[in-house]
Amino acid sequence: MQGLVVRHDRLGLGKVVSIDLQSLTIHFADGTVTQFARNSQHQGIIKRALLPVGIRCTARGGECRVKSVFTLDVPSTEPYSYEVIGEEGETLVLSELELSPIAEDRTGFPLEALASLKHQPFGVFLRRERLLDSYQKTIFQGFSIKAMLSSRVDLMSHQAYVAGTVLRDPVRRYILADEVGLGKTIEAGIVVHDLLGNNPAAKILVLCPSALTQQWLCELYSKVGGYVFRLLDLHSPDAIASQSKPEAIAVRLRIMPATRKRHGVWNSISTGSPGPRVRPA
Repeated sequence: MQGLVVRHDRLGLGKVVSIDLQSLTIHFADGTVTQFARNSQHQGIIKRALLPVGIRCTARGGECRVKSVFTLDVPSTEPYSYEVIGEEGETLVLSELELSPIAEDRTGFPLEALASLKHQPFGVFLRRERLLDSYQKTIFQGFSIKAMLSSRVDLMSHQAYVAGTVLRDPVRRYILADEVGLGKTIEAGIVVHDLLGNNPAAKILVLCPSALTQQWLCELYSKVGGYVFRLLDLHSPDAIASQSKPEAIAVRLRIMPATRKRHGVWNSISTGSPGPRVRPA
């Protein structure tokens, strides 16, 4: 088996450089030299392998590139022969005992990887699948953190709890009902920030008494995400309707019926006081 090319699931292609009674030593293409138990091949840890078409190898007199497998109808314990192209363009037939693969940091198309016998084992696919599942779970669990951390205020613990409760729910139909002065506007602003961050084309309708319109306009701009809200009753309805991407709008309660009739479905934000802190609507 000495001199034959083998493959390890993690370390890749290598060449057996020595064998003793209990172990064998493999020199891998990336330069790693590792010892394995003598029965590693029977346990499936290392496997007999072909040199992929196109791989660079060192041979006598310099480097070459594998063109094709010359002889394949030999026992797996015997060396294969390959047709290679030398540095000067000459074609040679060499035994794998004379060839040592060179690692290449090259990413090709899947079809090319299959054609060059570089497809990876099923275990690698399973590990990638588990990694993707873990990544998606992490994104799902932490998708609301961006909106909370990127606000321009230091959230109080109760504000973070309320905003987090709403953002983690896929169906966001809530009434925020903290006591006066505890930051319902900030809590709602975090929800608005997350909604517009995930969908910049979303329309936000804020319904509030006229005395609070300035507070909403200022706090949503200065403390949340720099969003420019506009008062609907300061602009003509035709001008608002003609916009391809309507901006978020703060309006007074007295024009709510006309707004609903003219502009259709909106993502609305409402707050109240006092009552339960967070209650699904």
